[in-house]
Amino acid sequence: MGHVVPLKEAWRSGASQWTTPERRAFANDLVDSQLIAVSAGSNRGKGDKDPGNWKPPLQSY
Repeated sequence: MGHVVPLKEAWRSGASQWTTPERRAFANDLVDSQLIAVSAGSNRGKGDKDPGNWKPPLQSY
């Protein structure tokens, strides 16, 4: 599984100002999930990049 918005990127983008419960809710959200199933290689390639700076290899996604 990989986060659409990596937790480190969320932190850099403002999550550092959130409360601990808000950060937990973001990281573990199952309704508007930030987690998607990806290959290990895709997850490593994405790393902690902002989603605007990384595109998955499957263009239809």
